[in-house]
Formats: sequence, C-alpha cells, structure tokens
Amino acid sequence: MKWILFIVFLTPLFLQAQQNKNNEQLAASPLLAALSRFEFAADKQFAGKKVPDTLYYNDSANPAIKAIGFFALDKENKKTEYRVGLWTEFYENGTIKSVGNYNIQYLLVSYSSNTAIIYNQYKTGEWVYYYDNAQVKAKGRYKIVRTPVSTGVDNQFTKSPVTTEDWLFYNREGKPLANKKEVIGEIE
Repeated sequence: MKWILFIVFLTPLFLQAQQNKNNEQLAASPLLAALSRFEFAADKQFAGKKVPDTLYYNDSANPAIKAIGFFALDKENKKTEYRVGLWTEFYENGTIKSVGNYNIQYLLVSYSSNTAIIYNQYKTGEWVYYYDNAQVKAKGRYKIVRTPVSTGVDNQFTKSPVTTEDWLFYNREGKPLANKKEVIGEIE
C-alpha cells in the first residue's frame, strides 16, 4: 500500500519535470534561430551559405597557395573564420598536404540571465593526408565522438574527430606503416 501511495504522488511530479524539460528544449529552437550567426538544419548540420577562398603563405615574393576551401557566411553574408565543406591544404612546395571536409557545431550556453552560442569547427567524413613528396601519409573516415559538456542547457555535446582502426597509414615510400602513433599525432 505504501508503494502505491508513493507512486501515485510521485508520478505527477515526474511527469511535470519531464514536461518542463521538453518545454526547455522546444524553447531553445527559436532562441537558437534568434541568436545564431548561422543557419542550421534540424539535424544540427550547418545549412547556411559559404564562400570559396584561397589562403596564401606569407612570402610576398613567392605567394604559394596554402589552402583552398569554403568559409561560412553569417546571416549578414559576412565571411567568418569557420571552415565548412571541402578543403585542400598544400605544402609550400605546392604538393597537396590534405583533403577533407569541415563542419560547424554550436553549443547553447545559458548561465543566470546570460545566453550565448559558441561555435566550433571540426573535421568530418573522409580525409586523405600526404607527405611533401606526394605519397599518401594516411587516409580514412573520421569517427565523430560526442562528449557531454556543462553549458547550463541540457543535452549539449562537443564533437571531436578521431581516427579508427579502419584508417590506413603509410611511410614516405608508400608502404604500410606499423607504428601509427607518430602519424596519428600529426593528423589529429
């Protein structure tokens, strides 16, 4: 009998707490739209505009290309520092250093009466890295690891790319590499 009374009285409290949590999550969506510099799809993927750009090494006598890719445009169509989409990076000698995609994530932060959005770019999908002699150094697909973070808002995670056992690593001569730790440190 005690358990029945216990359940009868606690069930409404539990349901009310769950409803409050759902309301907070629903309220975050319009808040995100109002505060965000960018447009995101329902699956939290970047869905805004991007602009192609070329970055150069600083040597003005020989302006070698450092990278070619896309930067995210904010809602005011201003170029930001966040890389999105396909990027190709080059060594100073002109050979390709890496090819792969970036994405942007957001974290909603709310403490007391202050609410803000923090952005972070991360590598995603298939990537290929090269030595300066054009031999493949490593190739594989990044696994995205979600780590919970305390931001004052429930269900906030940082996204970090990590290599998996499926990645292939090679030495400068193009032969499979036994000790992967050195190369993994260079690409992560």
